[in-house]
Amino acid sequence: MGDMTGDQLQRLQDEQKKAMDVCEEKIHKCGKFIDDYKILKTQLETLPDKLNYDIMVPFGPLAFMPGKMVHTNEILVLLGDNWFVERSAKQAAEIVERRINSTDATLQSIQAEKSKIMSHFDFTGELNKMMQDEDVVEIVEEYDEEKERQWKEDRRKKFRM
Repeated sequence: MGDMTGDQLQRLQDEQKKAMDVCEEKIHKCGKFIDDYKILKTQLETLPDKLNYDIMVPFGPLAFMPGKMVHTNEILVLLGDNWFVERSAKQAAEIVERRINSTDATLQSIQAEKSKIMSHFDFTGELNKMMQDEDVVEIVEEYDEEKERQWKEDRRKKFRM
């Protein structure tokens, strides 16, 4: 610990709090992605039930006009990096399921990271309290490289015999 002051511990705790906030934001985003994927999967599973649907098609930012949605079993899927492929609704639903699983794994890793940060945050808070207590005495041991080297050399000689 050495020369660590209460201000430095407070700064460390502030940084840990920021890291927890970042994790919380990522957790919220992952949860939103999973919810959106689940809604999409439900829609993909029910979409091919009919050959066409009557819908209101957006016509500019303020207007809608009646239209029909056809080819409801043909879905254009983004694979990444602007690569698209045409898949059936069933295949698209399987892709969505894989993305849900991947996002869920990411969510779990972020939650584990947040848990670690929280334990560090708690420990830093306890350490800060201990530093402010007057009854706590920090043990400082002097270190001399020359004495250490001499001790190692003497020990080596002693155990060679």
